[in-house]
Amino acid sequence: MARNNPDFVPLTKVCGHCLLYPAEAAKKNAVPSGLCRECAGSLSVSGNDRARLWKRQLRLFLNYKKRSKVLALYSGGTDSTLALYLAKKELKLDVTALMFDFGWSRPAIEGNAEKFISKYRIPLIKVKIDLKAVFLSAYADLNKVEDRVIADYPWCQLCGVGDQSFLWWGMEKAAALLGIEKVVVGNNYAYFNASGRVLSARAFKSAGFIREHAASLRPSSVLDFRPDVMEINLPLACGYDKPGKMRLLRKIGFSLPEHYFRTPGSECHLAFQLPCARKLFDPSIFEPKASAYREFISGYLSREEWLEELVKSNNFSPGDPEKAMRYLRDSLARNTCGEAVSIAFNGIISGRMPRSRRKIFRDEFTRRLKERVLCWHYGRGSYTTALREALRAIGSDERNGAYYEILGECYYKLGQYKEAVNALKKACEFAPVKKALRFLLMKCYSRAGRQALCDEEIRKIKETDGTVCPRG
Repeated sequence: MARNNPDFVPLTKVCGHCLLYPAEAAKKNAVPSGLCRECAGSLSVSGNDRARLWKRQLRLFLNYKKRSKVLALYSGGTDSTLALYLAKKELKLDVTALMFDFGWSRPAIEGNAEKFISKYRIPLIKVKIDLKAVFLSAYADLNKVEDRVIADYPWCQLCGVGDQSFLWWGMEKAAALLGIEKVVVGNNYAYFNASGRVLSARAFKSAGFIREHAASLRPSSVLDFRPDVMEINLPLACGYDKPGKMRLLRKIGFSLPEHYFRTPGSECHLAFQLPCARKLFDPSIFEPKASAYREFISGYLSREEWLEELVKSNNFSPGDPEKAMRYLRDSLARNTCGEAVSIAFNGIISGRMPRSRRKIFRDEFTRRLKERVLCWHYGRGSYTTALREALRAIGSDERNGAYYEILGECYYKLGQYKEAVNALKKACEFAPVKKALRFLLMKCYSRAGRQALCDEEIRKIKETDGTVCPRG
């Protein structure tokens, strides 16, 4: 894309190729006007109306279990720092910060974060993920791994892109372990026309609360509901746009070097490095920066600021992709290759938490991280690798049924039905009423020609929920 022609992007009102969705997905998510649901929602409410709506949602958040503790997902960057400051100083919430460190070198970020946490005496839980240990579980020698493999590895699934990433799971798990039901984040976008998603959160602990206040969640929401927590995008809820954010951060003395956001040779975050590195293999790659687009339609970014973000994230100098690739490889090499997960608690919180509780934290996070990596290998058809890693995971933790389930699925895919049966029977000990396990066990018996045992599994499934399952 040429720097001198940033306006190639169509206006929101003609979003047949909306940057939130690929063209085909946009058609499926379109409303009668031809707009995608997000864009239609953003155009259906004026700026003043949405500001009033989000203030009302902030009041709901503050009044829900009024004196309860709050967890803040904290990266040390400008957005999460603003959210944490607002929670602690302006809203006077009893807040604990949760930080994930994935080993990408970020000295300016880490230094500023430590000063900020110390200045405002905020309890901090820091979860360090050793990406080298995770990566080398599948690739024994980093020096022999091709650049394309490193660039295509599912780093984003681990480090925070999408609702199903390990980072978001970690936030939910930490909140559950701490007994916290309210979370603040620094996201700068609303969920337009997402009332269906919000109002159908039946698994939320207080689904009645959602039904009671349904009118305050439409047509756009800065509140989100996960099974155990209520989450709010705090900058928008407090009425901040990007210039307002920068003014407040300057006032409290928080800043990051400008180059942090601009060049692949700097201490940039992963979302900037990956698209740059991938241009080595496909120069036509274009990253639409959907999060920046959401910030634009939410009113946090002006159109000019959004286009600047878009141009900045897709224009690189000729040597930048190689530089970004070296950065990714060097970052992997810098990791200590120790424990996959280690968790530290600063002095403010460590005195409140017994050692047994800290061990539970570490074990839970380690288990889930391994599960994510195993599922990724399985999902891309690397059954032998996933099987090998499942056996290794079981060797260090025999009490996790998910490992046995993945092991059984791998054996099944590889046609080793006797081994699959043994693994799945073990998994059933941990989850005796999980239908998927019983179905797969039934299929293994069927493929192995053990019809009597297959029929026995059908009987168990019927007794569990009254359904009749198809034979595999």
